[in-house]
Amino acid sequence: MIRIQVLSSKGGVGKSVLSALLSLASARRGKKVILLDADPLGWSSYVLGHRGPGLIPSLLKEGRVAADTLSFSKPINDSRGSVLAVKLFGQGVRYEEDLKSVLFSEELSKAFKRALSLVYRGTADVIIADSPTMADFNSLVIKEELSVASEIFPDLVTRNLYVTDPTTLSAMNLRTFMDHVEKMRKGLMGTVINMVAPLPSAMEEAESLASTFQGVVAVIPFIERLYNVELVSPNDIPHQITELEEFIYRPTPSFALIF
Repeated sequence: MIRIQVLSSKGGVGKSVLSALLSLASARRGKKVILLDADPLGWSSYVLGHRGPGLIPSLLKEGRVAADTLSFSKPINDSRGSVLAVKLFGQGVRYEEDLKSVLFSEELSKAFKRALSLVYRGTADVIIADSPTMADFNSLVIKEELSVASEIFPDLVTRNLYVTDPTTLSAMNLRTFMDHVEKMRKGLMGTVINMVAPLPSAMEEAESLASTFQGVVAVIPFIERLYNVELVSPNDIPHQITELEEFIYRPTPSFALIF
């Protein structure tokens, strides 16, 4: 089992939309995908059509029975594959407080783990995990969820995909964050330089910036419609994400540019 941990060192870089589109791209290739939406806003699952509450608020409202209803998940079927969108939060700034309320309760903590176990025991080829901004592998939600996934999939391989915007400062901060995360749990897949202004000069600058990173580096222009809609579909997938998805199942190269 392969797990892609999508990480960023700042908000507003399109991490959640990227996670959703990467999930759809993998499903279009015939894969069965679990999109684990652990971002506080729950946006990656939202743009895939999941309008219900996340697992954490459901447990706090309904108790342990919420674990068995699977109402925190939504299947999206493709003619070739499928995505199961699993929402953990969706309540924004309250997520840390609510997460602790669940995990520090013996009954609710068991229900949390049982709910994820039910999801993971279904058939899947890949997990794409949309992380909270600045979260690393010591983050409470990643640690708890990853422990469940590792029990279900003893051969689990986690690969790290980082997302930044094209500004020099953001890229510099991301490198510092990457160094920190890779020392903690090595597994570099690559970097996405996202939301680049669709102008020749901006794309050239982003290409130059890409050469300073390792692994797979995808340069993706800003596509306005992706950030002005409440639902994305396979027709919205840029070719760069389609090409990036192919590297999920390959060894990480020393450098490969997707442009």
